[in-house]
Formats: sequence, structure tokens, C-alpha cells
Amino acid sequence: MLPVSHTYVSLYATSDNETHFRMVQVQLDVVQDFAVPAQPLYIGGRLPSRRAFLLAFLPKWGELDLPRGIWHPTPARQVATLLRGHITNYASDGTTHEMAPGDMMLMEDLAPAKGHITINMNADAPSIVHVVQL
Repeated sequence: MLPVSHTYVSLYATSDNETHFRMVQVQLDVVQDFAVPAQPLYIGGRLPSRRAFLLAFLPKWGELDLPRGIWHPTPARQVATLLRGHITNYASDGTTHEMAPGDMMLMEDLAPAKGHITINMNADAPSIVHVVQL
């Protein structure tokens, strides 16, 4: 069997409540009996979840937050996968992460962390995100 892995970005807070990005690589392992009688599949990075929903950022959502310094922590530990649009996320350490459709982010910058700023870079359409709260 082929080795299979996936890399995604994580937004996390350190003990000084500043937020940062890091890359996380997950190894996927073959599972013979996931969807019998279908062929084996690769599974990895299992996380228990509480709920899932779609979220829309309206055009230019958040664009005034950066110049005004309006930071916010994530409301829950969650995985966000961008389905449509283009989003830029800012960590409090000054780094940025661009998200394109298909990109996934594990968001762990819970209060009392300073948080992050998210901007929908689309001027004429919402960006749609699939959120899974953990």
C-alpha cells in the first residue's frame, strides 16, 4: 500500500496568549473494513466532533478589523475548510495564512488568547466555510 499523508495549518495560542500558525502533517492508514464491500480506504487525523455547519463571510467581511486592531479568539476548538472564496487569516504574531478552496485549518486560539483576524478577500461574493466544532 502507498503511504498517504495530508498537511494542514493550525492556528494556536502560546502561554503569552499570542497566536501563531504551524503546519501539521497527518499520516493516513489503510482501513480494510471502513465501507464494506468497497475497496480499502485511508483514514487519519480522527477528531471527535460536536457539530458541523456552513458559515458565510460576506464580501470584504473583516477588512476594517486589521487597521482597527479588532482581534477575536475562535468561539470553539474547530476545523474550518474553505469551500468557496478566498480568506486571509492574521495571527497576533504578525504572520498571515491565505486560504483557497479546499484548504483546512485547525483553530485552537481559544480565549484568553488574543485571537486572530479573518478577512474575506472577495469584494463581490461571500466565502463559504464548512466548520466542524470539536
